[in-house]
Amino acid sequence: AFISKHPTGKLDKDTFIATFKQLFPESSKNLTSSLFDIIDINHDGTIDFNEFLFRIRRKISRKKNTSNSISITFST
Repeated sequence: AFISKHPTGKLDKDTFIATFKQLFPESSKNLTSSLFDIIDINHDGTIDFNEFLFRIRRKISRKKNTSNSISITFST
């Protein structure tokens, strides 16, 4: 689960990019980096679970294989 992988409840930029690339391998690193900057609303260099979930939920809902995406996001 997210919390077991990220016990602080936050993702730094490198971890976010790696996780996002697992879910969406077609995404470029520049796009993913820019997306991180958009999601990091308070600009503290991390995104919390709620910010992550909000964005991933919107992106996953557009994918055909939702169960696989959810499994990657929340598996231990």
